[in-house]
Amino acid sequence: LAQMVLATPARLQAMQALMKRLLTAQLAPPQDGDTPAGRRGELFLARADRLLDMGALDDAQALLVAAGPGDPEIFRRMFDIALLEGDEGRACDIMNGTPGIAPSFAARIFCLAQTGDWAAAAISLHGAEALGLVDERHAIMLTHFLDDAFVDSSDLLEPAERMTPLEFRIHEAIGQPLPTIPLPVAFAQSDLRLNSGFKARVEAAERLARTGALPAAQLRQIYAEQRPAASGGVWERAAVMRTLEAALAGGDVSQALPRAFDEFRAAGMADLLAGMVAADLPPASEDE
Repeated sequence: LAQMVLATPARLQAMQALMKRLLTAQLAPPQDGDTPAGRRGELFLARADRLLDMGALDDAQALLVAAGPGDPEIFRRMFDIALLEGDEGRACDIMNGTPGIAPSFAARIFCLAQTGDWAAAAISLHGAEALGLVDERHAIMLTHFLDDAFVDSSDLLEPAERMTPLEFRIHEAIGQPLPTIPLPVAFAQSDLRLNSGFKARVEAAERLARTGALPAAQLRQIYAEQRPAASGGVWERAAVMRTLEAALAGGDVSQALPRAFDEFRAAGMADLLAGMVAADLPPASEDE
């Protein structure tokens, strides 16, 4: 079941909604007494991981919180979610108050600095390097993070091929933020923060809405936040939505709706447009 949860495709909106319903359902755990100790909780963690793969961080967090953060595997996922949502302070508070739960030594050093104990973080990094507890790439990244001598440095750190939420947040903290579009969809949640630009927020919202992680109503709200600053692509969809909103308010969508539908259909998002505005469309006349 765990393998099927992780491997089952769900490309259509209806299938994504059904998958999400299954993943978030309250289920009794398997009662197989022959399950090896190392595999207990495997189905539960697979459900959380699939929600993370969909970018549904709030749903994954609710599932994990219900189980409690005492298990290191559960906490590691909660820590990643907090980093992606920009709430690392909460995760670090839990880590600092729960010995032995840190997902990595790098995470422990990061949290020492996050809570203001920069000296302890620097000493821990030095000791971890000497004992081989952090690899060279993480050591360089944490050195840039802890040492303000690198603030004005032109030395750009090479992003990892497989980016982790911790590395992503450190890149941002040292003034070398990374675009989220090439990264897994869960990273798009970081661009939904209000300190992100309008274009980044819309692009992230569209990615998350496609996977069912963001309600269509929230995507609609983000489209309406600002006037489009350019044309083409995401700007074009924001523009036709603005025109359609005005048409809905006026009660005549005969011109705005077909244009919006064509624009969203070309991007493979016709179903999302329907989810945003279908309930607000005026009734069709007899000759339509």
